[in-house]
Amino acid sequence: MRRRFKFSFFISLAIAFILIGILPLALNYGSLSAEKKVATGLDNDRFIEKIAPDVQELSTYYGIRPSVLIAQAAYDSNFGQNLLAAKYNNLFAIPAKPGEDSIRLSNMERNEGNISEVERDYAIYPSWNHALEIYLAGLKDGSLANKNLYKILATASSISVAAQAFYRYDYTQDDDYANQLERIIKEYDLEKYDK
Repeated sequence: MRRRFKFSFFISLAIAFILIGILPLALNYGSLSAEKKVATGLDNDRFIEKIAPDVQELSTYYGIRPSVLIAQAAYDSNFGQNLLAAKYNNLFAIPAKPGEDSIRLSNMERNEGNISEVERDYAIYPSWNHALEIYLAGLKDGSLANKNLYKILATASSISVAAQAFYRYDYTQDDDYANQLERIIKEYDLEKYDK
């Protein structure tokens, strides 16, 4: 009887371990999504208010309209509420360079109308301001996109020209990117930051 009790007790413990310890891991198997929404306590307007001063200051040096950069940060990071921006301060989904602090996440990317999941190492930054600095420096030196993109952004005669340049110069394969940036600029009256 005692031997039977020990065996059934052992089986019960093994089943409990599987149900409590392993099953949740198996159900959540896979990499985290960079686009996963995270509660930040910031609504869209508060996000804009938070990054606008840094964007305006950096825009003075780099010559790119603040409205375009704010709209881009808002669109790329879901107003600071995706996992990549909220936890890792990466507003623009900038891939990590070799040796740089990074996190491996999956991300849905749109390419000529097709959406696919891509897994890559993304850079981790200490702050949103630092991410903005790295992003703008990367645009200017051509390490993040076609170097002509920076020239167009810095000399664009209109918001529309600047927004369309991201697709034209292969920063994104999302053919709706320019429309989304222009929509955000209008909806949140971001041109007021250009003055």
